[in-house]
Amino acid sequence: MIHHVYQRLRDGGFTHSQVHFSTVWLGRSSRYYSNLIATQREPAIGTMLELNTRVLRVALHMERGQNAHELLELVGQLDEEMFRRISYRVTLTRLKVETEKVGPTSL
Repeated sequence: MIHHVYQRLRDGGFTHSQVHFSTVWLGRSSRYYSNLIATQREPAIGTMLELNTRVLRVALHMERGQNAHELLELVGQLDEEMFRRISYRVTLTRLKVETEKVGPTSL
């Protein structure tokens, strides 16, 4: 997902480099995005929330038009991805709690 966001922002002229994306859009260190690429990881939920907030803020301050519409679509995609990841974590936590209630001998 993060690579899709980077590409869309770059194609739209909102970022010009991985360093810019890392610091301005993700609010992280200059090499954060390149580290995500190298480790094949996605950013933490908190980082995605910050990105989502920044994209939404820019979209809302733009005049209505294609770029604003595309950014709002991106916000929706980020919302869906964060919801999916949080739901997955909640499910794992519930399973862990249920397993602990049952105990290993009952399985």
